[in-house]
Amino acid sequence: MNTRTILCLLLAFLGAFTLANANDSDQVISLESLLKEMIDRSELTRTPNPAYLGKSASSYDRESKVNNPDDGLYVEKDGRDWGKGWFANRDFAQYIREEINDGRNETVLMEDTGPGAIVRWWAPSEKKRVKWSPSTGKDIIRIYLDGSSSPVIEMRPDELVGSNKLVPYPLSFMASNDEADEKWRGRNLYLPIPYAKSCKVTWEGTPFYYQIGYRSYPEGTKVKSFSMDQLESSEETIKRVAEKLTTGSAQTGIKSFMKTEAVLAPEQSTHIEVD
Repeated sequence: MNTRTILCLLLAFLGAFTLANANDSDQVISLESLLKEMIDRSELTRTPNPAYLGKSASSYDRESKVNNPDDGLYVEKDGRDWGKGWFANRDFAQYIREEINDGRNETVLMEDTGPGAIVRWWAPSEKKRVKWSPSTGKDIIRIYLDGSSSPVIEMRPDELVGSNKLVPYPLSFMASNDEADEKWRGRNLYLPIPYAKSCKVTWEGTPFYYQIGYRSYPEGTKVKSFSMDQLESSEETIKRVAEKLTTGSAQTGIKSFMKTEAVLAPEQSTHIEVD
């Protein structure tokens, strides 16, 4: 195969790839589409369209950074000391900033501008706080979308993440076995929360450990922002997705492995027919 042939094939491939993406330009990201993606195995065989960046907001220690060992900030953790520099390990009660919303003192955990979607949460239990990060007794998480001053979700952390107040297992669950100390059991939520313009997550009270995984889509991506009405109308889809994720299915179809044997002379070729 000469250089001209390879170039022509490459251009043809790029043209087909561009056309395929252009044909999907009208796709709308929504609660329904993100739920169905969870059980569509074909999604794993192609690049995301529209493309997105996977990002994370978490309570990691902001002091954990690479420092010069001679600057006095490079100190290994010793016992209950939290360490400094790269070894800083106070990975809780960290946030972006504090602000007042409708008279409430709220800390901002996550903030994103542009189209996107929250796709994963992790947090430990809120029912038993450790002594160095006590609860105020009124901890509330609020999610504000598209610049609205009214939250689309307003719940206690342990009700939002890990319980079945909004969605059933396994879209929301507590990890580890039931006999483990609830204080150390991880709580997980996989309810997609898409937004068209922006998203802000706040915590009223004392923030604890948390991880919020989200997607950031390119400008111009069409997104239908999450609402509680959508959640209600997607009830059947949510049940179907939850059932699919917990029951599994048998693998069916054509053989996944095929082979042929041939001795090829220069400029000869062979092929395999796939039914």
